[in-house]
Amino acid sequence: MKTSLKPSLSLCNAISSSVQSGVRRLFTTHLRCFSVSVSKHQKHRPHVGIVGSGPAGFYTAQQILKSHEDAVTDVYERLPVPFGLARFGIAPDHPETKARLF
Repeated sequence: MKTSLKPSLSLCNAISSSVQSGVRRLFTTHLRCFSVSVSKHQKHRPHVGIVGSGPAGFYTAQQILKSHEDAVTDVYERLPVPFGLARFGIAPDHPETKARLF
C-alpha cells in the first residue's frame, strides 16, 4: 500500500518528492490525536525514522539503539527487500554489516 507523505512531515523538502514516489509505510497509515495525561516523571522514549535500509541506515539504527536503549527506530525502504546495495555483495570495508546480516 502506497501512502503520500506531506512535505511538511519529511526530513528534507528537497527529497520529499523522491520519498513520496515509492516509500511504503511499514506501520500506521493514519495518525489520530488523543488527549493523554502524562506524569512529569515519565521518561521520554525517542522515536526515530530512518530512510533507507542500506549500510548507512543500518549503522544509524545501531548507533541510536546503542546510545538510547529504549529508543524505537522505524526503517523505511522503497525497494521490496532491505539492505541496499549490500544485497549484491558486502564490501570488504563493512565486515560488521556482513557479520550481522549473514
